[in-house]
Amino acid sequence: MSWRGSGNFRGSGGSDWRGKGNSGGSALNGGSAGGPPLIYLIAGAIGVGIIALIVVIAVGMSSGGSTTAVVADPTPIPVEATAAPAPTGDPAAAVTEVPAATEVPAATTAPTAPVATTAPTATTAPTTAAVPAGIPTEPYGPAVTTGSGTVIEIGSKGEELFFDKDTLEVNGGDTYTLSFTNNSTAVQHNWVLVEGDAAVVDEVAAAAIMNQLKLRNPLGSVPPAGTAGVLAAMPIINPGETGEITFVAPTKPGTYYFICTFPAHYLNGLQGMVGELVVK
Repeated sequence: MSWRGSGNFRGSGGSDWRGKGNSGGSALNGGSAGGPPLIYLIAGAIGVGIIALIVVIAVGMSSGGSTTAVVADPTPIPVEATAAPAPTGDPAAAVTEVPAATEVPAATTAPTAPVATTAPTATTAPTTAAVPAGIPTEPYGPAVTTGSGTVIEIGSKGEELFFDKDTLEVNGGDTYTLSFTNNSTAVQHNWVLVEGDAAVVDEVAAAAIMNQLKLRNPLGSVPPAGTAGVLAAMPIINPGETGEITFVAPTKPGTYYFICTFPAHYLNGLQGMVGELVVK
């Protein structure tokens, strides 16, 4: 094998490699097959690639714009979130208004209307009106006086129809305040001072019974004012209550009687609820 400056290459077989037009052509000319030149194919491929690149860039730019639009949407959302704290300012004001609702208790002061409960004073009036005419509510009799004097205490003997004291002693002409307690839990009693003998005492007791029948009320079981022999009389006392009567003791020394004029408590002949007042 030999290299020559003329550009011819020859092998050991004597064949000569040269570019000849009748032997199939070069790669740039399309070869012996008669196809398009290779340069055209390369240029076409590059052109297609460039077009594809332009399309990709265009699509990317369009999708990028929509992305920025989408990104722009979230930004308002945070703005609304930041606006949300403003309502928290409103709840605070609403809370401060709630104390104004606590002023509603002022409306509860309206229950000062219970002043209507003073109306029960009207109920007191019926009690006074319930006492018929002729029934005494205060002590009466010629020996009764106002003010106060030496205190004498006496009462009923529990549930028995007796006084707890049979005898009381006083000084003639002195003033006494007698306190009588009804120690019974069911029966009414009173205290009446009589001047006279047993017959007069019986008549006073009978006058009390007649008065009770006339008035048809147990509170009327007292001798009417002006009954002969009555010096001092106390109204009917309810169970558990206490009544008082202030009187001036007779100036004439002697024995006087006190009785309970409720029907059947005093029995004729100085029996039952009867006692002696001894004037010195």
